[in-house]
Amino acid sequence: MSGNHTAPPSGSRPRRRRGSHLLFAAALVASGGGLVACQDGGGDASCVASSGTVRTELDAAEVAGPQFSADGGHLLAEQDGKLVVIDAATGKVAGRISGTGRRDFEALSDGGTSVAAYGLDGGSALHRTGVWETASGKEAQTLVEQGGTEVAGLAVSPDGKQVATATGTGVHLWDVRTGRLTGDLKVDGGSGTVAFAPDGKLLAATGSGGKLLLWDTATGKAQGEVDSGRDSVTSIAVSPDGKYVAALEESGPVTAVEVATGRQVAVVPASGFVAGMAFGSDSSTIVTTSSDAKASRTGLADGKAVRTFEVCAPYRTSDLMVVPGGAALVGLEKTADGSGYELVTFAVP
Repeated sequence: MSGNHTAPPSGSRPRRRRGSHLLFAAALVASGGGLVACQDGGGDASCVASSGTVRTELDAAEVAGPQFSADGGHLLAEQDGKLVVIDAATGKVAGRISGTGRRDFEALSDGGTSVAAYGLDGGSALHRTGVWETASGKEAQTLVEQGGTEVAGLAVSPDGKQVATATGTGVHLWDVRTGRLTGDLKVDGGSGTVAFAPDGKLLAATGSGGKLLLWDTATGKAQGEVDSGRDSVTSIAVSPDGKYVAALEESGPVTAVEVATGRQVAVVPASGFVAGMAFGSDSSTIVTTSSDAKASRTGLADGKAVRTFEVCAPYRTSDLMVVPGGAALVGLEKTADGSGYELVTFAVP
């Protein structure tokens, strides 16, 4: 798996090879073993135990990712060079996609219906973005950048009808059905990361110097430009109500900015490299995780941490991901026999 550099909810993820196979834990039960998270409610830390149920086993020589669709309903994982789409509620495999060539970035639409991937086409030795139908595994469209322009990141719109690519000149917006370029959105210094809002109406992208730019996806008109306050933004997310955009700097804090005013409403410090972030479903909070297995939920009204968590021994989960909507976290754990990994999910109180 691969992508922009960390984990934008509707964009792509970096390539992270993990182990011999992946076990997906799709659901939680009320008690039992599983992942243990320490909860810090402002006083003495307590531990909340919850366990994941393994739904799917993917025997693979290598594992990378996974990443969620923007609605949190599906996961995209890799199995011996093939992309596998998994239903997050049932753990069932919804589709397998092969023949994608060498991939640098992937992204998944809502409902898990389509997958976009950018990389080197082994047959033509050209870089291209392909769009595949999950159900059939067939390539539905090929998007070719003019002049061999390389892509730094991509995102699929929630309805799967548009693909956005970040390039050295700006952002390109594509119609998946026709394969036509419908928007050429110029960005000084180019763009490295793109993300659709959960409703697909807004598109956000990074610019130089930590700038964040937004456009209306229907008209291509600029909707605003704000300063993230970060020197180098590696991932972005738009809140469900479109009022906030969050910027992640992998080695630094996460910043949430109000689009209308450009005001920084929250700066969430990270004790390690930031692994993931997602706005709450009601857009009032943002949940962030770091590589040292710590997580926090921060309110956007006052910028204060509502609650913080930490994975407790004997578990050594790292790179916790946030399920879109911020209701759950997902982390990789070694299996008991050490032969692979479990993908464990637990609820955020």
